[in-house]
Amino acid sequence: MPRTLQFLTRTITPLVAILLAGACDDPTIPTAPTEDTAPLPQVIACRAEVAAGTVLCQGLQSDPVPGLSLSVIVGNPHVRLASDNVSYDGSAVFQADVTVQNLIGQALGTTDGTTLDPEGVRVFFHEGPSVTGGDGIVTVANASGTATFILTEQPYFQYDEMLDTDDISSPMMWRWNVPSSVLTFNFAVYVWANVQYDDGWVDVSPEQPVVGIGLTETLDAVVRDRIGRPVTGRTVTWSSLVPGVADVDPGTGEVSGVAEGTSTVCASSSGPEADGCVTVTVKPVVYVRTLAAPVSPSVGGTSDIALQLDVTQISEPLTSMVGDVTWTGSLLDYLDDAAGTIWDLLFSNETPAGTLKFSAISAAGLTGDVLDALTFSVQGLSEGCSDFTPTLTELTAIDPVTFESINLLERAIIITEPVNVCVVTP
Repeated sequence: MPRTLQFLTRTITPLVAILLAGACDDPTIPTAPTEDTAPLPQVIACRAEVAAGTVLCQGLQSDPVPGLSLSVIVGNPHVRLASDNVSYDGSAVFQADVTVQNLIGQALGTTDGTTLDPEGVRVFFHEGPSVTGGDGIVTVANASGTATFILTEQPYFQYDEMLDTDDISSPMMWRWNVPSSVLTFNFAVYVWANVQYDDGWVDVSPEQPVVGIGLTETLDAVVRDRIGRPVTGRTVTWSSLVPGVADVDPGTGEVSGVAEGTSTVCASSSGPEADGCVTVTVKPVVYVRTLAAPVSPSVGGTSDIALQLDVTQISEPLTSMVGDVTWTGSLLDYLDDAAGTIWDLLFSNETPAGTLKFSAISAAGLTGDVLDALTFSVQGLSEGCSDFTPTLTELTAIDPVTFESINLLERAIIITEPVNVCVVTP
């Protein structure tokens, strides 16, 4: 069956007020019911007094209309109509540029989320225009066409645009044939469009989750109806397309990183026709930590901090690695650093102060190694404690097989562990 979404707009009031009055500084418009008090009306009947320059609109709660797949709308407005460039030639034609804004949680005018539906977004004239003051007949002058909606031969304006949530259409000029003898007229409209998820869908967040190997992240699922409103009381079941990369708890949505790669993780629920799926990226983790808690230096004294760079989750052998580690610590100053490593050769220097630059080389090409003992000294400046938090600003390596450079900051998740250093009075 075709996926359709049908509802009335209750925001036609500003359009009618401007069209008929030309300007309306303080129109008297009753407040529509809220979601907490009553359903919004299906039909909005508007009456404009041209001479007085006022408009009164009142919502009418009608019985469900046969043939509508969505007969009663609750909650906030789901579309908004707005007008601009309004004019009347004084004898025959009202006209205005009218836009449609989509305020629901899925796109209007599409059945697949990417392709424009041939019928676009249509605004049907459901009642009127009907003359309520003066003499004459008002008709829609330039409708896009007529079709059977609830009644036969209902005029409509068609917007050939796919409108995502909050999107506003391009303006379309609406014209009415209005003789000068007409003082007031009424009309009401329906807005109709095909949608992708006629029976609702499941939203999964975050949209692009990244999980480290050996780490977990819990995804969140919200079951929604066709409007995008949350539906409570639904059981959600989770699954992973590639559990060898990312595993997921079927009941909680907790994703565990197993191996580097990607997997599609989906949440399904009874009712909505569409599961919610996201691509989970699993990355190796590079840990930056200290080998041991440093000895507390005295004011004017020094203490050594030995940094460890754990790249054991990187699968390729590495022949060289270069990087910068930036440190912070307000109570300490930096001195010359020393170096010692299980790699064949290590160069390190600290320029400028607070940045440890290093270059490690291994002729054999070590696979998943730990780079130890990037050791440097700090000097106590004043009494107190300060956290030193290492921040990798560069970390690259060379694959000895392909000789390609590996940007580990992009390839991996970097987890740093701060170290607390206390300066004491001598």
